[in-house]
Amino acid sequence: MKLEKDLFDDVIAYIIGEPGAMGANGIIECLNSTGEVFHICYLDEETSWEKIKKCFDGINGCKFNGPDRKSFFSTNILVLGGDYDIVTTIKEGWREICFDCGNHFVCKEEYAHGFIEFFMGMEGYQIICDGMEKIKKEKFCEKLNDIAEEYYKQKKLVKEKN
Repeated sequence: MKLEKDLFDDVIAYIIGEPGAMGANGIIECLNSTGEVFHICYLDEETSWEKIKKCFDGINGCKFNGPDRKSFFSTNILVLGGDYDIVTTIKEGWREICFDCGNHFVCKEEYAHGFIEFFMGMEGYQIICDGMEKIKKEKFCEKLNDIAEEYYKQKKLVKEKN
């Protein structure tokens, strides 16, 4: 797989494992709007973190060191890195909805509520380990337009009230 900007154009969610995370550490598992999934290893020289940031705007400016304070699903049982000055920061327009054992599930903000409802009843580790498979199996991506439409409708209502 060639590392180019257009590879990430349609990415709506990703799971990233911090170095040392349980599961697929050093891997970014990306989901696009058609339900296709691909993996990139940010520890490889050819696809290093710095090279990926140049191609994938969704991670540019992100920091990963434990759960984001606004994560919906979180076990908080393992925080990696040991650098207390680094706090997980997700790029504006994206939202972390799940953290488990050094792994983060991050999605575009307009789909966050849909993913939260979709994963309701699952544990964090289930979302991290089986979430992408569940998304494909249950054809979640077919509902993206409705989810985004509802998000923008709500956002407009809030804006009008203020």
